[in-house]
Amino acid sequence: MTQRRSCILFVVLFLLLAFPTACLAKSSVAQLSSWNEGAVKQAVVEFVAQIVDPQSPSYLPPHMRIAVFDNDGTLLPEKPYVQMDFATRRLRDMAKAAPERMAEEPYKTTLNNDISHLEKVGGAFLLQLLLTTHGDMAKDDLMPLVKEFMGTAKHPLLGKPYGKLAYKPMRELVSYLQDNGFTTYICTGGMTDFVRGYSMEMFGIPPQNVIGTTFRTELMEKDGRSSLWVKPELNIYNDKKHKPVAIDLHIGLRPVITVGNVYTGGDVAMLSYGASYKPSLQLLLHHDDAKRELAYDEANNASLNAAREQGWVVISMKKDWKKVFSEE
Repeated sequence: MTQRRSCILFVVLFLLLAFPTACLAKSSVAQLSSWNEGAVKQAVVEFVAQIVDPQSPSYLPPHMRIAVFDNDGTLLPEKPYVQMDFATRRLRDMAKAAPERMAEEPYKTTLNNDISHLEKVGGAFLLQLLLTTHGDMAKDDLMPLVKEFMGTAKHPLLGKPYGKLAYKPMRELVSYLQDNGFTTYICTGGMTDFVRGYSMEMFGIPPQNVIGTTFRTELMEKDGRSSLWVKPELNIYNDKKHKPVAIDLHIGLRPVITVGNVYTGGDVAMLSYGASYKPSLQLLLHHDDAKRELAYDEANNASLNAAREQGWVVISMKKDWKKVFSEE
């Protein structure tokens, strides 16, 4: 009996050493249970298999396996932007303490309208709103506000707390890539400290792997403690062509996999940057499911045009996802 067990153990060890990629892929692919079988899922699985197979000409060692995800509209809904809803609600709280200041613009317009109006205003308006509601405070004080908001504030259209609205297929994709030796990052136009407040809990991406918009920060001694203080001054606005620059600054390697979505063309530069590296894979999520989430396109069709020209893989939310949210 002892000899038989030894033989079985030897065979298992031999298979693991001889075929590590096959064993890993089999256990990982099962995690993509919310993805329908088809060309998109097949493209992801086949690409990852090539990257992790030491015998493949496309093999990359783990330290070079970098995957970067956009946040709003890619990992969770972006209509409305979650951070803008947070800023609007926080502005209402601030108005109670300083009503005379909130009578000025852009605060007055924001307080007198629902959140949908934010899609119609310019970037300068939105930036001023963020500077007011996120600046002039300690980072340690912002995190509890973010966590409470994500756990209690409900999406105005979907009726569930924002913290429950991570796209299940994307969450599975993050885990699948991590199991195959990829380091996963978020590159977002949202504020870095805001997204760090929920990135690990919602997506399994640690806070140190979040790259986003930043405000000027200083170390200050206040109320008997040493704190990093967020000043109401913009440092870097991480959107469109700024994203590749920020990726290089923070990671130092070009991503092998880049994932974005169709809306405002905000991810075109990031995906194009990734596409110039071979081997690479670009995934572009198209919001075309009005029943389970929302359906919308870009006025100039910039993202889908770039996908067609550069050979990106377009994900149809309606066709390629069995589920959109975990509690569906």
